Amino acid sequence: MSPLARRMDAAKYGLRHPPKVVCILLVWPLLATVGAVLFTAASGCVVPIGPDFHDKPAPEAIPPIRPLFVAESPAFQRTIQLDASTSKPAMFTVRVEDPNPKDAITVLWVLNYPPFTPGATGVFPAITMGPGENMQPFLFNLTCDEVKLYPFADRNLTVIASDNDFDSSPDTLADQPNRLNYDADHQYLPTMAGWSLKGCQ
Repeated sequence: MSPLARRMDAAKYGLRHPPKVVCILLVWPLLATVGAVLFTAASGCVVPIGPDFHDKPAPEAIPPIRPLFVAESPAFQRTIQLDASTSKPAMFTVRVEDPNPKDAITVLWVLNYPPFTPGATGVFPAITMGPGENMQPFLFNLTCDEVKLYPFADRNLTVIASDNDFDSSPDTLADQPNRLNYDADHQYLPTMAGWSLKGCQ
């Protein structure tokens, strides 16, 4: 085909340039890309790679932090002499703090415990404060009349603190000697202290 015929054929199909020129223009970007890659590899450059996205791992569960006794009167582990000749009760106070200000604190006062002994252990109604009242002291008054209800016991007064109430069915627990030291989720409560009692003969 003559040059004139090729130009006429290109004009017929709307081509501004002869076919060879068009082929060169179409192939040139591909050649430029391959050349750039070969140059990069030869020069030792590192081609940046996009960030590798992953889901964040689930946060680890934080174990519960139990409340603490921060003050008491009389001092824990003392022997308290009770006077049977007077109706004036002996007063006991404890102050409890919890690291979580949203927790309510429940305190249980118990005579002659641990261990739990049917007929010898006396459980008083639990007292709950909070949230927001944790700094208020818990008060308990004890008289000889209450102590004498359990004449054959090794006399002591125990206080237990919980930030999750107490087990509502302690009869079903396997750990019967310590059955009062479990919260509403059957978890052991270590926050416990007390006093020995004398008198009330």
